[in-house]
Amino acid sequence: MIATDLGETKLSELTTGSQDMINGLAIGEAGAPFEIDAGWSSIVLCARQDGIESLPSRDQVENRLFGQELGMISDRELRNSRRNATILIR
Repeated sequence: MIATDLGETKLSELTTGSQDMINGLAIGEAGAPFEIDAGWSSIVLCARQDGIESLPSRDQVENRLFGQELGMISDRELRNSRRNATILIR
């Protein structure tokens, strides 16, 4: 028996058949054996990252939007101040 570590592999990098097999597995579960050129093989799902952890939290989104709004307000006020400014040349 030869074990090969695929490391962290994106699901999109695998064949459709492999994707279907992995989607049906729970963490730590081995897939059904399948035949390859060198004999038989099986896949064990060790971990799964769904990408949900990388999404910002509600507070982070709110803070980012608030910061953008403050930036737009300050830009508008600065633009209005420049428009209303009087330039004296002596």
